[in-house]
Amino acid sequence: MNTNSNTSAGGVGLYLAEQLNFIRRHDLELPAEGVESCWIETTRKKEQNVIIGCVYRQPHSKLESFHEAMNERLQSLNNSSLQVIVLGDININSLQYCNDNRTADYLDVLLDSGFMPIITNATRITEHSTTQFTTFIQTFHKRY
Repeated sequence: MNTNSNTSAGGVGLYLAEQLNFIRRHDLELPAEGVESCWIETTRKKEQNVIIGCVYRQPHSKLESFHEAMNERLQSLNNSSLQVIVLGDININSLQYCNDNRTADYLDVLLDSGFMPIITNATRITEHSTTQFTTFIQTFHKRY
């Protein structure tokens, strides 16, 4: 399952096991410029369905429009009775929340919607830099 990018880079995708029953949820895709997303809903007979989303925010896209779109989507998902998992490359260094108001705003959007980051350590380390919450898969789960 994938969503192609309108640019020469980017795009998102989910690899799904053949035995997984799901439906594509185009209605959940984020409308912000510079953001790509792909959403599915698992369909299970004896268990609750699960919404799974994959989100990519291009590094130089506007954070404000991303925050607005993400806030709206997460609020609506939080009000559903389904479990929700969001994976993504958001290109935000969450460890800068004390020094950057835009990063703090992003984390507020997550927490206010009942979601919690699971990955909390650097995911790309080089000789010259450490990237935390930038180029990686970021996962959130709904608090119960």
